[in-house]
Amino acid sequence: MLGRNIYISPEQILQKELQREKQVKDGFEYELDERGNVKKDSLGDDIKTDKYKLVKATILQNTQYKEVSIDANIIVTNLTSGQLIDRFPVGSAFIFNYIYGSVSGDRRAIDADYLQTLNAEAVPFPSNEQMIYDAGEDLKLHIKEVLIGLKLRR
Repeated sequence: MLGRNIYISPEQILQKELQREKQVKDGFEYELDERGNVKKDSLGDDIKTDKYKLVKATILQNTQYKEVSIDANIIVTNLTSGQLIDRFPVGSAFIFNYIYGSVSGDRRAIDADYLQTLNAEAVPFPSNEQMIYDAGEDLKLHIKEVLIGLKLRR
């Protein structure tokens, strides 16, 4: 294997501010007739109409990002003659992407699914060594697949 390249991006924290607003149910009012009396439905119950309110929230979202990529070439040669038989580029990447943030304003303006994914605080970045190791483990699997494919072709 020749032609190794290892790229490690710097640790980055990207920040953005997101504005959200939503109409939410905020109680009810009774429907009144022209004389100011509460209207009744066919069963004699009071008719209620939902009241809505516009709520707003600001999300300060931080994204921690770091990437490692490894590129290599598998070079297959004849051991007897030293002649090049084939060459295969292989590569692998490991990406660390973690989102955290805070909310100010009315949390009802934000979808519950999004709130569940918004972590409260930052975490330590993985070390360069750990990320290279993880990408290298994946690279080994790619190399194994190439070598198995070569063996099957013969």
